[in-house]
Amino acid sequence: MWILAYLFLGFWSVYRLLVFSDVACRTGMPVFAVFGLLFGRLGEATGTLGVGLFTGTMLIVISGAVFVLVIGLFFVLYQKLYISVTSPEKLEQQRFVAYTTHFGFSAREREIFALLIRGMSNAEIAGELYITESTVKFHIGNMFKKSGFTRRTEFITDYMLGQTR
Repeated sequence: MWILAYLFLGFWSVYRLLVFSDVACRTGMPVFAVFGLLFGRLGEATGTLGVGLFTGTMLIVISGAVFVLVIGLFFVLYQKLYISVTSPEKLEQQRFVAYTTHFGFSAREREIFALLIRGMSNAEIAGELYITESTVKFHIGNMFKKSGFTRRTEFITDYMLGQTR
């Protein structure tokens, strides 16, 4: 039993130190790390007191309950702090905005570029946006000038591969 208690306290000590240090770093408030360490030390003292007060089955039940509680809190906190809940669509939109902003595309050029990367022809783009085909060609020409590309295929490939000149 002492081995499990030792492993549990070791895990708790390292986890506590890392989490509170990380939160302190992210928020720019080092006091979080200090209180995290203080909280951990008080928890260890309480655990040691509990070992002195409880024995046998009661100690096992209490230790198990505390262990399950801490592991549950660990996963909840981990998900809130570290797992980014960004959908693939959101990531694609962010990439699109970053790419078009890099080249300084206008709002209309962004609309045309969005249809261009979907593989639409000039006529299809014109029909989709209710503009003339010559207007589409004009904007594509501007996008080529801004980006330095001369062909659609290399332009689309550059975007799809996540590169920028």
